[in-house]
Amino acid sequence: MSDFLTNNRGGANAAPSATSAIRSMVLKETSTWTSVLVTTLNCRSRIRTNEGVFIPATEERARGALVHFGNLVDRGVHGRLAQRFNRRVPRLPFLECGADRGWHFHVLIEPPYFMTRQAFIEIVEQSWSGCEWGSTCHFREGDEGSAGYVTKDRSKTALEAWTDTLVVEGVVLRTK
Repeated sequence: MSDFLTNNRGGANAAPSATSAIRSMVLKETSTWTSVLVTTLNCRSRIRTNEGVFIPATEERARGALVHFGNLVDRGVHGRLAQRFNRRVPRLPFLECGADRGWHFHVLIEPPYFMTRQAFIEIVEQSWSGCEWGSTCHFREGDEGSAGYVTKDRSKTALEAWTDTLVVEGVVLRTK
């Protein structure tokens, strides 16, 4: 996958083949999951520091918030096993930025089989609200159209390359 990402640079609307390749990868990976939850995580447009200065959201800050969010979810679901034995919740996050919505993520995430759906949603909500850049989150059940939705071209123009929408540092595919 990393070869694909490094060899297909070139603007947010660059290659339809890149879109279909990532969409195929998403379908392949999520086909082994027991269920899929599509989570939309909205970032704050700016935050206020202790000195009273407002800092605007950037791609780098949003990506950092997503990684922190993933660590909080892993810890909320698996407790100390997340740190001791690298237990993780499988997820595929995609970053978008639109003039009307600002920075936000669409995350395909596999709820753990040993936890009720509502308990897992509460962990996700608490984890995102615990992030400095976290604002609101929304949920829907994943279906056949989920891969197409997270890989759509719309709302990706703020990114340098279309393939930057897949937040590689936040991807978790397999767990122990």
